[in-house]
Amino acid sequence: MNRMMSEKELTAFNVVEAVNRQDARYVTEIYGKNIEALHGNEIMFDEWNNLLSSGDTDEKHFLILKGAIPCAYLKVNGLESGDTIGWISMLAVEPAFHRNGVGEYAVSYAEEYACTLRVPLGDEGEYSRKVLGYPEEYFMPCFIGIGRPQKNITAIKQKDIDLKQRIHWDRW
Repeated sequence: MNRMMSEKELTAFNVVEAVNRQDARYVTEIYGKNIEALHGNEIMFDEWNNLLSSGDTDEKHFLILKGAIPCAYLKVNGLESGDTIGWISMLAVEPAFHRNGVGEYAVSYAEEYACTLRVPLGDEGEYSRKVLGYPEEYFMPCFIGIGRPQKNITAIKQKDIDLKQRIHWDRW
């Protein structure tokens, strides 16, 4: 490898809470590069700055860094729900860092931060509507819950269930 002696490959990520104007600049840039993937609307710098400095205790905003370089924005909500369940409401990764483990690191960090997480999936509502066939006017949130089991607990085996035999058709 033709590298200068002073270069060093940084493999570890670290996290800082995003709270100030400089953080808002990074978040604005990272989010802006991911608007299409997030199915989002444009959010200007001033709005991000206000959001990050609002002091809302139900949510936390984080920048994931590789060395000193911001490579992802993570937002965790549900922190005042009265139990140990939170959820990732947004994760945007700088395109140059896609497929480099930053998303996995961010989810792992959020899991440790909030204990148990709800990870929303893009079109989960439409997928569940297709599989379960419930009416268009119904909303049924679906999620993948992740978390760590308590120590010294016996894991329960998942029972296989045939949904077509379990659904009560035409009785909502």
